[in-house]
Amino acid sequence: MRRAASFILFWGAIISGVLIMGGAALHFIRGAPAMTARQAPINVWHELPSGNAEAIIELGIMTLLLTPLMSLFVIGFQLLRLRDWGIGSVAMAILLIVLGSYLLH
Repeated sequence: MRRAASFILFWGAIISGVLIMGGAALHFIRGAPAMTARQAPINVWHELPSGNAEAIIELGIMTLLLTPLMSLFVIGFQLLRLRDWGIGSVAMAILLIVLGSYLLH
């Protein structure tokens, strides 16, 4: 359980760091003006195929924010699979609260 969670946290941080630094480098190489306000997640997906540096940076930030949630999901799922209903349901409830607050925002 710990190995899976640490794997997700490690690689999530690496991938998000590469995306953020790559997007920032692309942004400065192109000599683009200062970044604007954050984009909605759906707009990021539409801007990625065109190589938009801001969209790449936003994808890195979203990856960094979703990494602990994925770890929490894996831990909660494994606890429920091991029939540890108390802690597993608490982990899943926390995950649902966080995701619900994001969707209601």
